[in-house]
Amino acid sequence: MNFPQKTSSSQLLVIATLKVVPGKEDRMAEIMATTQASALSNEPNTVEYRVTRVLEADGTPTSTFVIIEKYNVSIPFHHSR
Repeated sequence: MNFPQKTSSSQLLVIATLKVVPGKEDRMAEIMATTQASALSNEPNTVEYRVTRVLEADGTPTSTFVIIEKYNVSIPFHHSR
């Protein structure tokens, strides 16, 4: 993926949807909590990193997670593949 070097807002917003294998949701929630903490504390360009889980109408969690990431691209953006 090629990230822009500059945007009009100086920020880049990424929204990802992950469908998890049924039965693995709790493990994914643990992994995403660790990833969120690491992104917020160790990545200087990270402005926001949120993980949410899609709920059924009755409030029951589904196996779908949504990750919302916001990065400051006014700082040189480094990424790995």
